[in-house]
Order: sequence, then C-alpha cells, then structure tokens
Amino acid sequence: MAASSTWRRSVRQRTSGSTRSHGRNPTTRSGADRRTRRMKVSTAGVVAGIVAVVVAAVCIRLGLWQLDRLEQRRELNASLSSALAEPPIELDSVAMSAVASHPEAYQYRRSIARGTVIEGSDLLLRGRSHNGSPGVHLTSILRAAESGQLVLVNRGWLPSPDAATLDPRPFALRGRHVFEGILRSIPDAGADASPLAIQVADTAIATFRRLDYRTLVDQLDLPLLPLYLEATSTTGGEPSPVPVPLPALDEGPHLGYAFQWFSFAAIAVLGYLTLVGRWLRQRPGAPLDSG
Repeated sequence: MAASSTWRRSVRQRTSGSTRSHGRNPTTRSGADRRTRRMKVSTAGVVAGIVAVVVAAVCIRLGLWQLDRLEQRRELNASLSSALAEPPIELDSVAMSAVASHPEAYQYRRSIARGTVIEGSDLLLRGRSHNGSPGVHLTSILRAAESGQLVLVNRGWLPSPDAATLDPRPFALRGRHVFEGILRSIPDAGADASPLAIQVADTAIATFRRLDYRTLVDQLDLPLLPLYLEATSTTGGEPSPVPVPLPALDEGPHLGYAFQWFSFAAIAVLGYLTLVGRWLRQRPGAPLDSG
C-alpha cells in the first residue's frame, strides 16, 4: 500500500509539472512570434522606404529631363519663328557662299533655289508617314543655275506600302525648275545613315533612314551644300510629291509628361507614408495586418 501510494503521488507530481509546463509555453511562443513579426514589419518598412526613395528620385529626374526638353523646344520654336519671319533669300552665288561658310546662321531660312535636277541623283528617305499612311521622301540633287553649287532638295512625301521602296522614275524632273522651301541642316546621323540599295529595273537606288552629310558626300562623290532645301512648293508637272509640312510651333507633350513623372514621385512617397502610418497605429498586443 505504501508503495502504491508513493507511486500515485509521483505520477500526480509529474502530471502536474507537465501541465504547468505546457501552460507556460503558448504564452512564451506568442510573445516570440509577436517579436518576430515586428522585426519582419521593421525590415519590410526599411525596404519599402528605400524603394520609395529610389522610385521618387528616378521619377523626379525624368520630370526634370522633360522640363529641359520643353525649354529646348521653346528655344527651337523661337529660332524657327524668327527665321520664318525673314523674307526668303534667293540662293544665288553670293548667298550660296554665305550658306556654305556659316550654315548655322541660315537654319530654317525661307529660300528659293533655281537650277537643273541632276539626272539619276534621286535618293529615298525611308520610314516616313503622312496622315498615318506609310511612305518615303523623295530627294534630288539640284545644280544651281548661277553658281553651279549642288543642293540636296527634299521634294516631299510619296506613298509606299512598305515605307522603304519606290520607283522614282515617274517623278523625274527634267530641265530647269524653281524650288521654294526652308533650309535645314544635314545632321551627323552616325550608324543610322548607312544606306541601303533597292533595285529598280537595271538601276540601284540608295535609301537612307536618316540624312548624314559625310555619308552623302561619299556616296555621291560630289561637293554638296551643308544645308538641304525642304521644298514647300516646286514648278513641274504632275504627279508630284506631297510637300513636307513645316515643323509645328507648339510645345509638344513635354509639360504633360513632366507633370506625370512628378505625380508618380508623389504617389511613391505618399504610398510609403500611408504604410508607415498603418504600422504605427497598430497596438503592441494587436494582431498585425499582413496586407
């Protein structure tokens, strides 16, 4: 009996101790879980803050870049308006010499060129559109009547289904012609200036994505005025290309784009501050919102 009583007391003690032990563990684990989750929230807050700062900085930089573009556009519009307000210049020998010496001073000047189109000098500028229709620009080399100076003339747009190929022979000009338009610089286009050739009957026609002065001189093996004439009108028979419209004098979409980028920056910062507010409002003992 004594042994049995002793065994029962031992069992009760072990059972009671086990119960007390298990009664403490849930509380301990709950506190540890809350601390772990708090640490996760703190880490997530730091990461979210870094992301918000980076996104806001990038968006602000892009917004400032659009404002720079807007300022450049305004300066271009001012130069264009001033040049177009000047009376047209006759591209005689004196004017040709001045343009060749100081081409930047004659950018966008209205001009009149008289002379003969060199036979077989047609070039195509591919990838051009007009009112949403694909096409090309047809350019020709004009030999000025008085000075003999060679001038590249962009005669205008012609439809092309693939915006790359066209037979220019139906639009060939013979004899003397008068072109009126604006002078524009022939840029240094670099890799984009590499010509492609299309075969029309037994003749290869060079096509360009962009004009490039050095490439044109090498291709033609002829001296060329550093500005080209973008024709707004020409004498000659039909059919004729559609003249290229003058550059628009509006400010473009740059201000709207800048506002969008600054708005994105504000959204990134305000979104992060909203999350921080939610985290701070949570009570120490309340369950954390995983969202």
